[in-house]
Amino acid sequence: NRRLSENLKQSVKYLTLVFNDFFILALIFLFGALMFWYAQAMRVIPNNLWFYKPLVGFIMWLPLLAGRLVTLLKEADMQFLFTQDEQMGEYLKPMIRYSMVLPTILIVLLGGILFPFATVKAGIPVWSYVILIISTVLLKLCMLLIEKESLYFYYNCPQWILLVVTLAALLIGSLGSFIYPIEVVVLMVITHFGTKKEKGVFNWRYAIKTEQARKDRVYSIFSMFTDVAEKQVTIKRRRYLDFLLPKSLAKENPNLFLYRRSLLRNPEYLNLLVRMTVFAILVS
Repeated sequence: NRRLSENLKQSVKYLTLVFNDFFILALIFLFGALMFWYAQAMRVIPNNLWFYKPLVGFIMWLPLLAGRLVTLLKEADMQFLFTQDEQMGEYLKPMIRYSMVLPTILIVLLGGILFPFATVKAGIPVWSYVILIISTVLLKLCMLLIEKESLYFYYNCPQWILLVVTLAALLIGSLGSFIYPIEVVVLMVITHFGTKKEKGVFNWRYAIKTEQARKDRVYSIFSMFTDVAEKQVTIKRRRYLDFLLPKSLAKENPNLFLYRRSLLRNPEYLNLLVRMTVFAILVS
C-alpha cells in the first residue's frame, strides 16, 4: 500500500508538469481539429467496405500496447524479500488492479471516439460493439495475468507472442458478433487453468529487471516534457543514426564534432529535437 501510494504521488507530480496550461491548450486545438476532420470524413466515406471491421479491430488493439504489469519491486527486495516467494501471489493481486486502470481508460476512450465509425460505416451492431469493448478490457486482464505468471521460473511467455495472439483475436473477432467474446472466454479459461499449476520459484532478478525497464519507459515519456530526477541518462552510440554524421572529418572543427555526436547520442537532446519536430508537424 505504501509503494502504491508513493508511486501514485510521483505520477501525479509529473503529470501536473506534463499537462501544463500550454500543453492542455495545444491538446484542445489538436483534438478539436481531429474531431472536425472526423465529422467531415464521416459524411463522404462510403459504407461497409470490406476492410472497415478489421480496421476497427486493429485500432482497438492499440491500447493493449500500453500498460505493462506494475510490480514496484526494488533492487533491495532481492535480499530482504527473497524468502517470500509464496506470498508474491497476494502481493501482485492489487498490482494487477492498479495496472488495469490506464489500459481501461484508453480502451473506453478510444472505443467512444471510434463508436460512430464502427456502428455507422463498419456496420457493427451497437450491442456487439459494446461487447467488443468489454471483451478487450478482459483481454488486457488476461495479458496481465500471463505477464504475472511469467515472473516465475516455471512459466515463460514472451510479450511479442501475447501481442500477436491478441491482434489476431481482434482482427478475426471484429468480423463476427459472437466470435470475439468466444475467443476471449477461451483465452481466459486457458489463462485460468494454465496458472493453476504448482508455483515455482519466483524469478526475482527477472522481475526487478522488468520493473526497472518499465519505470525507465515511463520516465522517458515524462522526460520529454520536464526534468525527471529519477531517470538515469544513458549516453551511447546509436549506429543506426551514424548516416547523419559526415563521412569526412577534414572540414569539421572540434565544436561541430562534439555537437553532432552529443545531439545523436544524448537522449535528452535527441528527445527534445524529435518531440518539437513532431509537435510542429501536428500544429501545421
